[in-house]
Amino acid sequence: TISIIFLSLVFPWRHVMYCSRNAFAKRLWNCIRLPFVYVSFADFIVADWGTSLPQTLNDLTYTLCFFTALPSDDYGGGDSEKCYDVASRYGNIVALIPYYWRMCQCFLMYRRTENRVHVINFGKYVSCVLYMFFSIVQNNVDPSKEDRSLNGLIWFLHVGSQLYCFCWDILMDWGWIKGKNRSSMFGSNWPYLFATIFDFCGRMFFILVNLYLSPILTPNYVQWLQVFIELLRRGIWSIFRLENENLNNLETYRKIDFVPRVVMDDAGD
Repeated sequence: TISIIFLSLVFPWRHVMYCSRNAFAKRLWNCIRLPFVYVSFADFIVADWGTSLPQTLNDLTYTLCFFTALPSDDYGGGDSEKCYDVASRYGNIVALIPYYWRMCQCFLMYRRTENRVHVINFGKYVSCVLYMFFSIVQNNVDPSKEDRSLNGLIWFLHVGSQLYCFCWDILMDWGWIKGKNRSSMFGSNWPYLFATIFDFCGRMFFILVNLYLSPILTPNYVQWLQVFIELLRRGIWSIFRLENENLNNLETYRKIDFVPRVVMDDAGD
């Protein structure tokens, strides 16, 4: 199944949403070649969605271990427990890749536009990388030698990075730094209020998981719930991010602010 999905993405066979698959493959290839390519808004969207898939990338690490290791290897023979150990130790390293892409994109956009907004955005991803780096350190420390100060630092970095990301979501990605001067697609403020509350709750959902849900729910159910909430949050974020890009162009991905409307003739062409 994994091979079929991979081949469907890589090879340009004209079946099942060919245009979408082809466009996604091109954008993904652009991200892989960073920092040596021109950054477009679509590339940024693909990389940003990647930052919402740490559990998926962690599972990919497990899958690669399970299906590629030989029986003679330490992690071979279909030993799922050993591959779980590989995923816990190295899954976060794989999950760092989208953050590296976004840092490269922010740097390239700053060099191209000299807009300091991208420097602040770069700092947001640095804060996330710091949290993940110390999480990797903690995962590779002997549990019997676990340091409370390290655990406290990780909590501080996690909460701080998520607050940083939330403020960026609202003020810059959605354009509310402009206040009442922000152009809007919706006539009512209720969609924006709901999206803001949900974005904050989604960003901070890990606190509820660690303090209350993990002790009473199975790990697989907790992971599924976290992934579901994050993908829903990212989907809502994407709607208002695209709206802001189309109407306000705060991060100067376009050289001009004005986007002309499509004019159709009487024949509908």
